[in-house]
Amino acid sequence: SWQDNHPSIYHVDKAKQIVRVDLADGSTKDVPLPFDWEKYGYGLTRYGVLFWQVDPEEKEVVNEGFGTIPYYTAPHPDFRFFDGQALTFVTLPEVTLPETATTYEAPAGVHDSSSERKLIIAIGRFDIESPEFEPGLVDSQPVSAYGLIYNIDTNRFESGDPLSTYLKILDISTTLFRGMSWDSEKQRAVSVPGGEGCGPYSTLTFVNLQAGTAQTVGGDGSFDFSSDIFCNPSNRESPDGKWFILSGINTSGQGSVYLFDVTGVELKHKTVEMQEDEKFFRSDKWDLSGAYPRILFSEGAIVDFND
Repeated sequence: SWQDNHPSIYHVDKAKQIVRVDLADGSTKDVPLPFDWEKYGYGLTRYGVLFWQVDPEEKEVVNEGFGTIPYYTAPHPDFRFFDGQALTFVTLPEVTLPETATTYEAPAGVHDSSSERKLIIAIGRFDIESPEFEPGLVDSQPVSAYGLIYNIDTNRFESGDPLSTYLKILDISTTLFRGMSWDSEKQRAVSVPGGEGCGPYSTLTFVNLQAGTAQTVGGDGSFDFSSDIFCNPSNRESPDGKWFILSGINTSGQGSVYLFDVTGVELKHKTVEMQEDEKFFRSDKWDLSGAYPRILFSEGAIVDFND
């Protein structure tokens, strides 16, 4: 069966105060939120939805370009997790985040493991005097970040901080626009840059968290991809976080796809014929029922790595 690139079976409905779950039989299940939605932020994962409480007291900072801007801290995040397997809410162990007159820490996203029911809760350190502090804007970044490992099955935080290791290896301060994929068993992570435009979205970076090393593959005109085509190739991650591809138009005008696993090993390469006027070749849906993925591209071509 086909799955979208970034599917989610969980939908938070603010108006109805529910989490709606798409069940395997095609029906849906509505579960009421046991708290006031207005006071919580959230992040979707493959295992459920993580919620955190923000301070209801509005604070303000003066920005040279945008004037006075409100922002909210989260000293007592009161983490709640909606477990999609049990269809119930769980309250996580208590966490208190520090706050001063000019700095504070707050949840800045969540990453799930592709191999275990574990999460990395990203905690950003924000400095209201930093030029990158632009609350409410998509590119507002923390000056640094670290991660809390949460084990869903035990409802406990575990030792270790793979997020800090990942950020240090890549020499970055945040996973914003970088689509981090994490395998907790193999202690590997993959940077899958995304966002609008092209930028570095033609690359994949494979990180060995134990060895402290990183390997980047791809880039405009790499492998057999044509350097005469804009945004060529493009990266993608499979819905289960186990496969990664670079796809685009090669120098012969064919669709070209390279398949990698989380270790960065190039497993297979396939080409397909394209229409003469096709300028892009990007994945649309995945079939993960076989030993290797089968991928449906937006142009209608299907690449089956099981052949």
